[in-house]
Amino acid sequence: MNPVAGNYRLMLEGKGLSLWLGGREVKDGDVVSLPLGTFPLLARVKLGRLPPFMKNKKIPLDPHFVAAEDPEKDYADWIQIIKDREPRLQEVIEKVPMAGFASKARFYLKYLETYERENPPQP
Repeated sequence: MNPVAGNYRLMLEGKGLSLWLGGREVKDGDVVSLPLGTFPLLARVKLGRLPPFMKNKKIPLDPHFVAAEDPEKDYADWIQIIKDREPRLQEVIEKVPMAGFASKARFYLKYLETYERENPPQP
């Protein structure tokens, strides 16, 4: 249930997850404008071959929507936070590569890489 009308950005972790909100496909990073109310959420998960050490583990899916009052400003602020923390994120990946924090660090750095590729600096 959406208790507050507004703009929300979808944040996904991992690959192989597709979502439809209210009958419309929503991709990672998309901003949707939602009025008050309840909306059906359909998820499709694609699993590949799992390594033996993962067979008995749970695989979390963590899609979430975050408020995006001004989508452009919100996105730019978030990218700046990732840039500021990039050395620490790299350190986490190097020191504890199998930890959940490392997975999130890889996600954030991939997001930063995509943003910089799609938004090159203007002269």
